[in-house]
Amino acid sequence: FTPHWKMTSSTTEDNDIRNLTLKMSSLSTTTTSTYFTEKEHLTLHNILSSTLYTHPPSTYTCTLLLHLLDILYSYTYNHRLTTGEPTVESTHTVIYNSPTLSWLESYNSSSFTEQTDSIIDILKYGTRRMLIYPYIRSYTFITSILCHDVLTIFQNGKMCILKCLLELHSILDNNDVHGYLFNKIWTTHLICWIVNMNNNDDDDGKVLEEFTKELGVVVMNLNVEGGEGEVLDKDSIGLDLLALEEEVFGHEVDDKSAEEEEESSCCSEDSSDEDDTSSSSDSDDEEDSDEDDDAEQQKQHDLSEEEKTLSSMTLPPKQDGAILRSKDLLDDNIGGGVNNTNDNEGSEGMVQSLSSLLLGDDDDEDEQQEIAKQQKQMESTNDNRKKHVLIQEIG
Repeated sequence: FTPHWKMTSSTTEDNDIRNLTLKMSSLSTTTTSTYFTEKEHLTLHNILSSTLYTHPPSTYTCTLLLHLLDILYSYTYNHRLTTGEPTVESTHTVIYNSPTLSWLESYNSSSFTEQTDSIIDILKYGTRRMLIYPYIRSYTFITSILCHDVLTIFQNGKMCILKCLLELHSILDNNDVHGYLFNKIWTTHLICWIVNMNNNDDDDGKVLEEFTKELGVVVMNLNVEGGEGEVLDKDSIGLDLLALEEEVFGHEVDDKSAEEEEESSCCSEDSSDEDDTSSSSDSDDEEDSDEDDDAEQQKQHDLSEEEKTLSSMTLPPKQDGAILRSKDLLDDNIGGGVNNTNDNEGSEGMVQSLSSLLLGDDDDEDEQQEIAKQQKQMESTNDNRKKHVLIQEIG
């Protein structure tokens, strides 16, 4: 947002105001000037045609300029916050920020050298009220922007001052309660004074130039951080801003430091927890790997035991001859075709002996004894069979 005083030239001609005044006196609102709006032309025409103006004495010029500075300082605050579009709160804002409008303050000043109220005092009064009454209160915004804005308005000359007063007149006139009273008391007379400033044989124009230079020196030397000369710092406002900021923001700094310490401690705890979890996970992995190795070794041990058991269940080589001889005897018995009770019993005994041989006992001595007993039984059976065959052949 760029206010209108930033878009005007610093050098303005008084002839524009004089020509505008002449057109107003001739009841003509048509003009080639584009600086003022049509509504402002009409407002100026109504003011000049309906007001009985009496030029003040030159001894009151400095006092009027201080009041003008006070009112324009409050006007710049509202103009900045509303971006040039007044709201329903604009009247309230302008009145309460200005000691001249809200309290009908009367400044005492006869000259710039010997004066009761100075320019820096006016700025302090307005700054103090802007830090108390409005909704938005910013010390940096007031001292860094608004002070330079009001200086720019005075440096742009009477046309810029007149335009600001016309806009202020419109803001106060739209209020249904008491805004128009301030127009009658202050705004209307200030507009007439600015318009007729150089029309009389006085030094008001020169006083305005001197006042603008003095205002420029004060604003340019403002040092909000503290410094030499007259300054508009927080100590000079008289509101104990430094103590309040230390009380409020000091606790915030302590809270922030405490939060940072808590965050750092939490981070350290988290890192330690992560280390513990990583170490525990590593130990768990090692235990799992050890268990897997033990299981693998147990499995190999079981396999070796099974192999040993299977190898122990095989028949010894010395039994192969006995088994073959038993098989030959069995084949001979079956091939003879003899079917009697003794042969059957003998065959059953041989089968049992063969099954016992095939199953294989662990004790070798018992096996040898059993084999020898069976061999004797088989020999006796074979002798008996041969004798029986010979008896049948003879008979």
